Amino acid sequence: MRLVLRLFLVLLAFGSLDSAARAGETLYLKNGDKLSGKQVGFGEETLQWSWRGAGVIEVPLSDIERVDYQPDPDGSAEEIPHLLLLTPGQVFAPPPDHMPLNVPPAEPPPIPQTLLQTLWSEYFDWFQHGFDTWTERLELGGSFLEGNTNQEAFNTAAKFTHETDWIKTQINLTGQYAKSKDVLTANRWTADTTTDFKRKDKWITFIRTLHEFDEFANLDYRGTGSFGVGYRFVDTDPRLFVVRAGPGVTQEVFHSPRVLRTTPDLFTEVESKWPIGERIIFEEKATVHPSINDWKLIRILNTSSFLIPLDSLKRWNLKFGFRFEHNGLPNINRKPSDFSTTINIVYSRK
Repeated sequence: MRLVLRLFLVLLAFGSLDSAARAGETLYLKNGDKLSGKQVGFGEETLQWSWRGAGVIEVPLSDIERVDYQPDPDGSAEEIPHLLLLTPGQVFAPPPDHMPLNVPPAEPPPIPQTLLQTLWSEYFDWFQHGFDTWTERLELGGSFLEGNTNQEAFNTAAKFTHETDWIKTQINLTGQYAKSKDVLTANRWTADTTTDFKRKDKWITFIRTLHEFDEFANLDYRGTGSFGVGYRFVDTDPRLFVVRAGPGVTQEVFHSPRVLRTTPDLFTEVESKWPIGERIIFEEKATVHPSINDWKLIRILNTSSFLIPLDSLKRWNLKFGFRFEHNGLPNINRKPSDFSTTINIVYSRK
């Protein structure tokens, strides 16, 4: 009797396996296992799976990688498309073979960015940060006459500063360009930098450079470099009074006739800023470069101005400027001194 019962159980098991094989459905789990059988339904967040005649087992949906579906070989009428319920309320048709379940939607590919675009973006960020940090003042002025008198004059200037507890750097740019009846009457540009290294008390050491071009002085280039020590008598905004002195060297290149001249110099400079009353600010910078080799060769540059605020925050100012430049030994047929005045609108950021 026991032998007959065992044979019956074996035949039942083979019959179940043959039925599952005909179903041709395979359940793939995320751990690498796979089960041949047939989907028979869903539980709460589980898949009900008939497997090898062992009855129906509950497989958590979170453990399932995919289910491969194939029609029964005999094409029986009972073969209908199975529906997958991934989450309550969401019904999906059977996925194609080897299609994983619970696949998140693909993210759109990133927008390609060329190297040039990347460099430009980084450069723009750096430039914007540097502009906000360094810019102290921007100036613009000019005059335009048309009629009996045809004249165009253009003046511009900019000042950049950056100061820490130990270093203060200034960069000044100025330019003047003018025409009268389409004839050029002025073309002069300058740039100077001064870096002060603060010491104990009010003493400083400094490095200074000056670069000039003046077409009507026959000056193609004048470059001056100097260094030395200085003293800050007053340095509490808006008041400033600083003296600098030390050795330097100057190189000049003239045209008509062409002259190349390099001379060792002494350098002395006074820089001041002082309020007059409640609204007017007076600024001045006077620089003297006497040559060591020739006492006749002395260079003087003096710039002074009055700033009148146009708004309560003193962002916008009207500037009346005066400039005096002297070269003791100018180029042939050129005068030793130049004097000019300017009226500019000034926008201050600091």
